[in-house]
Amino acid sequence: MITGVIQTQIKRLRTLIPPGEEFRKYVAHTIDEQIASVTSNAQMGIVAPSVLSKTQLLASARMAAEMIETPDMLAAKPEGIVDLGVIEWLLRPALPLKDDIFDPVESGMWNQLKTDAIRPLSSAVCRLDISINESNPIHVGTGFVAGKDSKKRFVIVTNAHVVEEVLRIGWPANGHIVFGCDFCRFSVEAGGELHALAPEYELHPTYDLALLHLPNEHLQNCDVLNSLTIASHSPEQVIGSKIGVIGHPAFDSRLDPFPKFFGFGNEFGIKRFSPGFVQALDKRIWRGNAVEIFLHDATTLSGSSGSCILDLETKTVVGVHFGGWPLHKRILGTPNGDVLAQLFETNGAVPMWRLRNDPLCSNLSFV
Repeated sequence: MITGVIQTQIKRLRTLIPPGEEFRKYVAHTIDEQIASVTSNAQMGIVAPSVLSKTQLLASARMAAEMIETPDMLAAKPEGIVDLGVIEWLLRPALPLKDDIFDPVESGMWNQLKTDAIRPLSSAVCRLDISINESNPIHVGTGFVAGKDSKKRFVIVTNAHVVEEVLRIGWPANGHIVFGCDFCRFSVEAGGELHALAPEYELHPTYDLALLHLPNEHLQNCDVLNSLTIASHSPEQVIGSKIGVIGHPAFDSRLDPFPKFFGFGNEFGIKRFSPGFVQALDKRIWRGNAVEIFLHDATTLSGSSGSCILDLETKTVVGVHFGGWPLHKRILGTPNGDVLAQLFETNGAVPMWRLRNDPLCSNLSFV
């Protein structure tokens, strides 16, 4: 059974390798580069205690790279599935943003990305939170500014399922619930101001898409808050196009600690940039409807719902991430004990260029 999971993950990793590269050698070289970047500043190669656990994970993944062509051997390695998760993280990172800038990528195919590649676009992306009776904000998803409505309010795009969850909790009828946007959640400990949304919303009848409205009369720096531009056509090559997801990946780590081994640590819910590629255009059943979607391989978690997906060539929004197609959960052994692993086949997104003439999108900023 575990061998089947390993084979599925290896198959996915193969899709993350650039064309023409030898699978095992590319993975091994990527890990070697990362190990070198971790220890390069340590005197005489001595690893500081603060990076020891990361180095141990990388060392284990490096051993797994030598077995990556033999799934049976890798399945016999107790932490083999975790090793594959670490490798996937290196190939498709979710880079923390601070003031809309990410740290340089030290290895792999993304090391050519400029650290300000998405600045100031990411400033238009917000974490969607609810606060009940002025309690600490509870993260429910991601949204982004994509225009203004007839009342000059900012239009926030997100997923319909995000809004439906807030409706289930009691918003907007319950006046003790504030549903709002935080544009500056760069830290687990503290975010920016929670700007209350207007008690109005629109849900698309077919796609997992919703619009919210943010009054700007009390929004600081509203004159410099950018509206992201929706692409009016598909990415140039579609399949294989470089994309980037900007959002707030988060989940309940008490229930599923597995992504900690992918590199998130305990930093969930903060703004991140996840580069990746468009995998395919498809038609699938989602929320009971057969809809056109596109598949992508960027790293996301449940809090990423509603994230904008940028075409990195044009810097326009080509999609809205809505979720993924899960594989069966597995109990898997790691050096720190068993974990419940929720792995996914692929990620799906609303192809926004298809909705250029949709009535719901009449106020969005198209090219």
